[in-house]
Amino acid sequence: QFIDLTGNQFESTIPTEIGLLVSAFVIHLGDNDLTGPIPSEIAISSLVDLVLKGNTLTGAVPKELCELSNLALLEVDCMVECACCTDHECAERVQELLMGVAFDEGSSLRIPGSPQNEALLWLSGDDKVYEYSDYDLIQRYALATLYFATGGREWVNRTFWLSGHDICDWFWNDEPICGSGGLERLHLKENGVFGTLPEEIALITSLKSIDFRSNQLFGTLPAQWFSYLELTRLDLSSNILTGFLPTEIGMQTALTFIDLNSNEVKSTIPSEIGLLSELSTLDLSNNRIYGTVPTEISMINDLQQLLLTNNELSGSVPLDLCGKGVTEIEIDCSISCVCCSSSCFSNEVSPTLSPPPTRSVSPTPLVEGNLRQIISSVSSDGGESLDVMGTSQNKAFRWLVSDNANLLNPRNRILQRFALATLFFATGGNTWNNRGAWLSSDNECLWFTSEGGGDVCNSDGLITILDLDNNNLVGTLPPEISLLSESLSFMDFYNNRINGTIPTEIGLLTGLSDTVDLDGNVLSGTIPTEIGLLTKVKVIWLNDNKLRGSVPTEIGTMEALEQFYVHKNEGLSGVMPAEVCNLGLEKLQVDCSAIQCSCCDPTCIPSSSPTRTSSTIEMSEAGWDSTDELKFFLASVSPDEGISMSIPGSPQAKALDWLASNANIDMYSENRLIQRYAMASFYFSTNGPQWNRTDSWLSDDDECLWYNNLFETCDNEGRLVNLRLDRQELQGTIPPELVLLSNSLRVLDLELNANLVGSIPEAIFTMTNIETFDMSGTSLTGTISTQVGGLGSLKIFRVFEVGMTGTIATEFGMLTRLDILDFGANNLSGTIPTEIGLLALVKGISFFGNHLITGTVPTELGQLTSLKKMYLDDTSLEGDLSGKICQLPSIEELW
Repeated sequence: QFIDLTGNQFESTIPTEIGLLVSAFVIHLGDNDLTGPIPSEIAISSLVDLVLKGNTLTGAVPKELCELSNLALLEVDCMVECACCTDHECAERVQELLMGVAFDEGSSLRIPGSPQNEALLWLSGDDKVYEYSDYDLIQRYALATLYFATGGREWVNRTFWLSGHDICDWFWNDEPICGSGGLERLHLKENGVFGTLPEEIALITSLKSIDFRSNQLFGTLPAQWFSYLELTRLDLSSNILTGFLPTEIGMQTALTFIDLNSNEVKSTIPSEIGLLSELSTLDLSNNRIYGTVPTEISMINDLQQLLLTNNELSGSVPLDLCGKGVTEIEIDCSISCVCCSSSCFSNEVSPTLSPPPTRSVSPTPLVEGNLRQIISSVSSDGGESLDVMGTSQNKAFRWLVSDNANLLNPRNRILQRFALATLFFATGGNTWNNRGAWLSSDNECLWFTSEGGGDVCNSDGLITILDLDNNNLVGTLPPEISLLSESLSFMDFYNNRINGTIPTEIGLLTGLSDTVDLDGNVLSGTIPTEIGLLTKVKVIWLNDNKLRGSVPTEIGTMEALEQFYVHKNEGLSGVMPAEVCNLGLEKLQVDCSAIQCSCCDPTCIPSSSPTRTSSTIEMSEAGWDSTDELKFFLASVSPDEGISMSIPGSPQAKALDWLASNANIDMYSENRLIQRYAMASFYFSTNGPQWNRTDSWLSDDDECLWYNNLFETCDNEGRLVNLRLDRQELQGTIPPELVLLSNSLRVLDLELNANLVGSIPEAIFTMTNIETFDMSGTSLTGTISTQVGGLGSLKIFRVFEVGMTGTIATEFGMLTRLDILDFGANNLSGTIPTEIGLLALVKGISFFGNHLITGTVPTELGQLTSLKKMYLDDTSLEGDLSGKICQLPSIEELW
């Protein structure tokens, strides 16, 4: 009759069999992780209360539920469509509220994918939407719009942004950011904020200070900011802002500080600036400000600093300003100023006006529109991809605009830098093994080497050699690589993880005269016929990929070609064209079993191995038969780059040897190989043969069947999600190779293995999908890494009775999904971080038995309204627990 499973961690759909509970009148399944639709079978005639809120259910409430005559309470989340639910106006309320305050009458809210639309969808799905006041909703919406408009997912620090926390906890600043009326300080300096400024920030009417300095913001200043806010401080310096200074700036009469230094603002100084009676600093230097300095600026009685250098101003500084006691005036020497010295940077009074000295003027930088025109004129899509957020072309273009070093280059250098930047973003440049000085403001000839780079460029500064072999390039080759056609003669991408097809634009690189090396990647598709246009190329390596189709006859037009390698492409087939045979190549290597070739060596293998400019491995004709080949592949993904595999007798070396001997190795995908290697490394590192139960470990069976488990072992894609080996007599250390399971592993439970020693590998704390981490009852030692804050999915963290030392990291406060936090019976020291008070969902916390934990219990723990059990005994804590902690509504045990 009564079922309450609220606040657990059930992860499933609601079973249709629930309809068999014909006597139930109360069913509460809220605050779990239930998914899928609500089954119609749950429409039980006796049902009075049904609570399903706090899950991720989808679809609509079945009409059978709405027709129940006894049902008095029905609660579901806003994302579930419901015509008969109790208090289910959340989505409608949010949308109606935001439509009413939107500056564009809500049109942006209706555009799928717009920052405003994404913010609306996020806010409508907030479980606490019922609890927020109208102004709370508006503030959260405005900040979410900013987040989506400026690439929030890639910010340097986005602590708690878009979480269920109060917005005052979203920021990492030490200073208080909120006042009694709401958010007052919006400070995101030096944070990788990348995009345009949304006008919705003006909805946060409590704002007093905005500081976005040193980011990559572009576009114009929203006029609404100056119409609706009452700012005292505005710092947008060192960005890429353009456009006009809005005349509405004169409405900000409380402003004391304005810094727009180092942008691309092209505007006059509006006369309304004179209305800012409390302004003390105005910095517009290093922009494109033109016209004259308005006389109205003399009306600002409190002005102390006026910084206008490196602009396009003319005329003179108003005479009335010179008598105002301004302590610092910096202005270009072309401007007449009777209260500036001949250095043009002093406010010293000069008795006579001297002619302005001559000064060198830098070339006028190209603005964004000029750059766009240059690139669009040669792009295969006419520049459309430049505006598609997230594409490598968009990222490269935004970088190009943001770096002033790019804006003064001639056209061919601009195109070269754009092409290289696109390649960087398209192939995961941030994770390359060696990225040198890529995307720095240095000359691109210096990007490749640390010593001048004369070996990669010609005398005109154009790239001739593009050598990125063995560098962990992961992604696709962008068509923009063809923009290097003017000079490129050698191109080597050997042994990376480049996928996708070979772009047809490769045929435009007609200057290539030496080598095209693309072997050892995962390229697919056919060999483009346009490759035949590379008539000067001598060597082409396309082997060891996943190319398909036939060898194009156009290869036969490459009269300079001497060597051609296309072996180990299982999809290639057909007959070697006679045109290719007629070239009389020195080396022509194909797979005999797939391609008929009358002019190839009888074995289809050259009689001597070709000379490579980079290191090479002897690879077998097919599959992973070579241990060296397998080792090279695994080393490319290993946390230590394969060093441990080279140590005879190490767990990693044993795992490699075992994997290489697998009978079915040729059938495994790369992901399966990595998974089996990681699990084997764990087996050998923890003395697997001596475990209590080894079940089928290291058999040829699917690794999902290696051990019996009451819980789900793998997901539907065959990826390990549950490594639960408690009480198994594990002996040894945890290998860092477990990090190779980070894309799937959710449970890591090794509790009650007393002979498990060593420290927790640092790499473990980068496994962002982990939900359960339990090392209780082991003999692990060392400290808990501060990287623990990155485990955003973590719900259970237990290291009870282990031997951990050091302090409790403040980063634990970032784990907002935590349900259990158990530090009991360790050797931890220091104080309890106040950030623990941010764990709104936590139900159990233990600091028991840590004799070196000192200080008082933070009052912030009184915010933990879900807390049921807390153990503080056998520590060196002092003080009392009066106040909010003792008044927590859910507390059951407090020791």
